[in-house]
Amino acid sequence: MQELPKVKMFAGLNDEDLSTIQWVGEERTIEADAVVFAENSPGEYFYVLLEGLVEIIVANPVKKDDPISLAKIMHHEVFGEFCLFDDSPRSATARTISKSRVLEFCREDILSLFEQKSRIGVVVMKSTGSILCVRLRSTDMGLRNSLLWSG
Repeated sequence: MQELPKVKMFAGLNDEDLSTIQWVGEERTIEADAVVFAENSPGEYFYVLLEGLVEIIVANPVKKDDPISLAKIMHHEVFGEFCLFDDSPRSATARTISKSRVLEFCREDILSLFEQKSRIGVVVMKSTGSILCVRLRSTDMGLRNSLLWSG
C-alpha cells in the first residue's frame, strides 16, 4: 500500500515493516455521515484515514442536537489511537463527513504484533506519542486563547 509511508504514525518504518503493518489492518469504506465510533463506547480499534474526511465531536450538554466539533481528520492521519494506551471508553465520537476509506486496526492485533516485533512497536508508539503531543499543545494553545478572550 503506497499510502502507509505518508502516515506519520508509521514514520521510521522500512518497507518490510510497513508490509507487516498493512497485513494487520483491514481496509474499509465508510459512507458519508456515518459514525465510525461513538463517545463512551469501548476503544477496540484505531484508524488511519486513507481518503475522505472525518470529524471528531463530543456531545453538547447544553444543545443536545448540536455536537461540539473538536477536530477534523485529514487523509493519512490517525484517529482513535488512545485505545493503544488504555482501556478507557472513547472520549469522543468519530463521524465521516464524506465517503471515506480507512485502514482499521484491532487494538489486540496491533499490540500482539508489537510484542512479537518490538522494534515496530517502539517506532510506532514513539511516533504516536509525538502526534499526541502536537495535538495536546494545539489544544492547550486554543484553550489559553479562549480563556484570554473570555474575560
